[in-house]
Amino acid sequence: MRLALFFGIVTGIVEVILVGIIKFGSLASAPSGWASPDERIRHNYVWLSLHFVWMAPVALTALTTTAVCLLALLGKVNKAAVSLRTVTAVLAFLCFASLLNIYPRLYVAAILILSAGLGVQIGRAVNAKGAKALRFVRSTTWWLAAAVLVCAVSINLGGLLREKMRTGSLGVVEEGAPNLLLLILDTVRAKNMSLYGYTRETTPNIDRLAGTGVTFDMAIATSPWTLPSHVSIFTGRLPYETNTNFLIPYGGGHSSIAEFFSERGYETAGFVGNLVYCTEESGITAGFAHYDDHQIRLSEFLKSFALGRRLESNPLAHRLLSHFDAFGDKDAAEVTNEFLGWIDDRQADRPFFAFLNYMDAHEPYLPPPRFERQFGTGTARNHSLNSYFIRWAARAGRHQMTAEEIAAEVAAYDGTIAYVDEQIGILLDRLRADGTLENTVVVVVSDHGEQFGEHGLHVHGNSLYLPNLHVPLMIAHGNNLPAGRRVSTAVSIRDIPATVASLTGMGGSSPFPGSSLERFWAPMSEDSQPPLEPVFSELTDIRGAPTTKSLVVGRYHYIWGENRIEALFDLETDPGENTNIISRENLPLVTSMRRMLAPHVRGDSALWERLPQN
Repeated sequence: MRLALFFGIVTGIVEVILVGIIKFGSLASAPSGWASPDERIRHNYVWLSLHFVWMAPVALTALTTTAVCLLALLGKVNKAAVSLRTVTAVLAFLCFASLLNIYPRLYVAAILILSAGLGVQIGRAVNAKGAKALRFVRSTTWWLAAAVLVCAVSINLGGLLREKMRTGSLGVVEEGAPNLLLLILDTVRAKNMSLYGYTRETTPNIDRLAGTGVTFDMAIATSPWTLPSHVSIFTGRLPYETNTNFLIPYGGGHSSIAEFFSERGYETAGFVGNLVYCTEESGITAGFAHYDDHQIRLSEFLKSFALGRRLESNPLAHRLLSHFDAFGDKDAAEVTNEFLGWIDDRQADRPFFAFLNYMDAHEPYLPPPRFERQFGTGTARNHSLNSYFIRWAARAGRHQMTAEEIAAEVAAYDGTIAYVDEQIGILLDRLRADGTLENTVVVVVSDHGEQFGEHGLHVHGNSLYLPNLHVPLMIAHGNNLPAGRRVSTAVSIRDIPATVASLTGMGGSSPFPGSSLERFWAPMSEDSQPPLEPVFSELTDIRGAPTTKSLVVGRYHYIWGENRIEALFDLETDPGENTNIISRENLPLVTSMRRMLAPHVRGDSALWERLPQN
C-alpha cells in the first residue's frame, strides 16, 4: 500500500510542476496569430484552481490505492498479480498515462503504448532492486505526504487570511451609500425573456423587478463570448483595449468596479457558476475580497489530474454516465446560496458590491427536473442525450439540425432561464424581506446571447449577429428610478461601470470610460436629448478566424470583417438580419458606417488597410 501512496504522491507533484511550466512558461513557441508580443508575457490558461496543487497528489493517490486494492483481490485468484514487479508496472502505467495526458496532441493509443512500455521497464527496475527500492519508498513517502498536507493547509488558510486582511483594511465609506448587486445571466439572450415580450413566461421575477426600474430594449454586448464581455462590464473597456482571447486571461491594467468600490470602503464578493472564464484564473477578480469559484468536492478532484480531465471531457464518458453537463459546474441554487450565506456573515455596517454569474443557460441546457417539461414535451436529459451529439455533428458540418431538434433545444434553454429567474426571485425576496433591497442598486444583464440555427449557426462566440449580441439589461434602485421606464435606443454594456459609479453617488471620481445610462431618464429638455451613439462589438478568435467588428447605430446594424465580409441590416424592417442592404443606393449610409468604425480599426494598421475607405 505504501508503494501506491508513493507513486500517487510523486506523480501528482510532477504533474503540478508540468502544469506550472505550461501556465507560467513563455508563449514564444505559440503558433503565429495565437498571441501578440505583449500578450506572450501573460499566463496561459490551464483551467484549474490553486487547490489543484494539493488535489492532484491526493486524487492520484486515490487512483493508485484503488488499483492496488483491485490487484490484491485478483491476487486471491492469481498470486502473480500481486508480485512487486506486476504491482509496480501497473502503478507506473497509471501514473504515466496521467502525465502524458497533459499534452492533448498525443493520441490515446500513443499514450497507452508509451505508458505500458514505461510501466514494464519500471516494474523490471524496481523488482531488480528489491528491498533497496522498498526502503527508499518507506523513507520518503511520509515526507512527501506531509509536504502535500502543508500545501493544502497553507492554501486554504492563506485564502481565509487574505480575505480577512482585505476586509479589515477597508477605508471609511460614505454614510447611506447604497449597495450594488450585479447579476450576470451567462448566455441569456433578450429574445427568450418574457421581459422582452417572449410568449413563454421565462422571467416573471425579473419582470417584477423591472417594474420598479429601467429596462433597455436594445442592449448590445461588446463581444459574443464570456471573457471580453465580462471585462467590458467590469471596466468599461472595449475588447480590443483589453486583448483578452480564448487561451490567454485578462491581464489587468484597467480599473474595475470591484477595485473602485473596494477602495471606497465597500465589501466586495463574487459568486460564479462559470468555472471556465469567470474563475480567479481569468484575471477578472482584482478588487474582490471574497470570491467563490471552484469548490472542494469530488468533481474537482476528478479534474485535478490529467487522466481524470481526459475522462471528464470525453463525450463517450458523458454518454455512459448519462451526464451531459460539465462535471462540477455550479447551478443557480448553489450560486444564490453562496451569496446569501455571505450576506449572513458579512459586516452589516458597510455597503457591499456583489457579483453573481449564473451559468445554467449555457449549453447543454439542462434545467433541474421541475423545469424539464415546462416548455417542452420531453425531459431535458432525453433531449440532451440526443442533442449533445447532434450539435457536435452540426458543428462539424455532418448534420443539419431539423426544426424539431432546434425546438427541443429552445425548450430546454427556456427551462434553464426560468430556473435562473426562480433563484433570482429567491434572492430578491430575501433582500426585500430584510430591507436591504430598498438601498441596493440592482443590475441584471447578460454577457452575450445564443444562436439556435439563425444564419445556420448555433451556440455563440462565432458571429456578431443580434442573437449573439442582443442581451437583457435592467437597472433598479428601490424607488429611486422611474418605475417601468423602457429605453428603446441601442446602448452598450460597456456603460455599466460609469452608470453604477454615478448611481452610487461616486460619479465624480469615476475612472471609467463610456457614459452613464442615467442620460436616458434624467430630466432634460427636448432640445438636449441624448445623441445617437454607435454601439461597438467585436469578435477575435484565437484559432485563426478573422477579426469581425460591428456597429449598431439607430435602426441599422453594420458588420465588417477582415475576411471581406461587409453587411448592413435595417433592424426596423428586417429584425432577423436576413437581407444585406449594401448597394449603390445606400453607399452614403455605408460610407458613414465605415467612418464611424474607423476609430476602432485605425490603431491596427493591418486591419486599417483592409477597411474600405469610400
